[in-house]
Amino acid sequence: DTVRFVGGSTASSDYVYTQASDGTAWSDWKGYTIQTQGGSSPVVTASDQTVNANESMKPSFSVTDADGDKITRYAFYDGNTSTTSGYFTVNGIKQTAGQTFYLDANQLDTLRFVGGTVAGVDALSVAVSDGIDGWSNQKQFNISTKSVVADWFEQNIKDLAIRSLARSRFQDGLLDRQDMIDIFTNAKDSDVVDADEFADLQTLTSNTSYIKMPEYVRVLSKKISEGNPANKSYQGSSLGNLQAGSSAYQLDKLINEHFLGQDRPDFTGKFTYTNGTPINMTYQKAQGNLFQNGINYEDVKQGAVGDCYYLASLAAVALKTPKVIEEMFTDNGDGTYTVRFFNKGEADYVTVDRYLPTEKNDGWLPFSKVGDSSNTYKNSANELWVALAEKAYAQMNEAGWIPRYTTEEGINLHGLNSYQGIQGGWTDQATAHISSKKSTNDWTQSSTSNTIVDAFNSQKSIIFSSKEIEYTRYSDVVSGHAYTMVGYNQATGKFTLFNPWGLNNKGRDGNDPTPKPGIIELTWSQIQTYFSLWTVNA
Repeated sequence: DTVRFVGGSTASSDYVYTQASDGTAWSDWKGYTIQTQGGSSPVVTASDQTVNANESMKPSFSVTDADGDKITRYAFYDGNTSTTSGYFTVNGIKQTAGQTFYLDANQLDTLRFVGGTVAGVDALSVAVSDGIDGWSNQKQFNISTKSVVADWFEQNIKDLAIRSLARSRFQDGLLDRQDMIDIFTNAKDSDVVDADEFADLQTLTSNTSYIKMPEYVRVLSKKISEGNPANKSYQGSSLGNLQAGSSAYQLDKLINEHFLGQDRPDFTGKFTYTNGTPINMTYQKAQGNLFQNGINYEDVKQGAVGDCYYLASLAAVALKTPKVIEEMFTDNGDGTYTVRFFNKGEADYVTVDRYLPTEKNDGWLPFSKVGDSSNTYKNSANELWVALAEKAYAQMNEAGWIPRYTTEEGINLHGLNSYQGIQGGWTDQATAHISSKKSTNDWTQSSTSNTIVDAFNSQKSIIFSSKEIEYTRYSDVVSGHAYTMVGYNQATGKFTLFNPWGLNNKGRDGNDPTPKPGIIELTWSQIQTYFSLWTVNA
């Protein structure tokens, strides 16, 4: 089994003899010829091909070698030296026409041929070597540049990289969220957004007659390409609107802010336990699902943020039109959610991720609860929609269109990307921001119970705002607080109101020894005693 015969270095023949023995006697000698064949050069074949003007392709050819030797070297030649003709590139570098260039085998995957700027033909050739038997024949073939009718992208998008990527992604007639993320990510040369790239991004996002996008994708895209007040800062540091000459760093941060929800609202402010001790917080990724067992006003459980006006509005919309709450969220499938609000009836969007402020040591949520007050961010049964809607409202405040005010301490809440920025507000505005429907306020003293009951029974959302007077502290009504109307008993004439602190609450931070009830039933007389305003959302 170890005997081998090695062929000669050139074509020749050897006459050899073999004799065998069985240990007792030898056989006769047997003579025969072994012919050494000459080595075989590789053979290359190629056919004519076509390419679109200015587009890149991988040239097609095939190689065979009778000896099975590996190809080690390639030679290419382009005979068309016209400045408008096609050309070879190697690793993106243009090769000079009219002279042969060589590639090692490990470079072949970087070879491309780019179509000319006008219709024409490039006469090409390719030869290969196996490093043993020499070079193959030089195979000639043509690549023809095909002139294409200029499409929308050719006519409107100047930057070749943006044009190619956008055209490719638009083959289904839609630029979706991931398409736009990729287009923005690739819209920079040498770490700078140049003037053509900046103009092209604005063209793509502003064109509605040809370029189709989901509404939320276009709104978020325009916040990057056309600017938005929220761009003034990112994670507490100055940022600014995109412009020609912006850095790749700035563009990446704008993508992170608007598409990935990473510009999380600040949680500093007067957020304390009932005893006045500040709550030590950090962001943690919350487990659970957006919705658990449907959408219900009882999902609302206010925490340490003074945004009862907003959470009572969420509860009211959830009670009467839960579909609005469902459509408020777009699950992006990557741990982020795009949340819809309405600015004077026009949809606006902000993206949030699953990171929520949590108590640093124990992991419970000081702000909107996602289950029982003892739940931590690790609980897989968490229901996240209220907490994410609260976070989204805090982020949306940075856009500057949510009416805010200056606190007694002189803090201007307008445009703050913070939970403090949404403390205190108006239920009529909040319900309109959530549902797009017009909301109005009226005084309880000048209204009748029948007016309110009729509105409630016609599926309109009703919210009551309590008076800020001392004696309400001695009732079950929280002073200066918003309540959602969730029922009316015709037999008793009592209104059922929901406290956004939640059912079975222990105060907003879960530690109040004398909490107010989550549900109260009041007569119309009591309503007029304890509440000054009511809001109806049509």
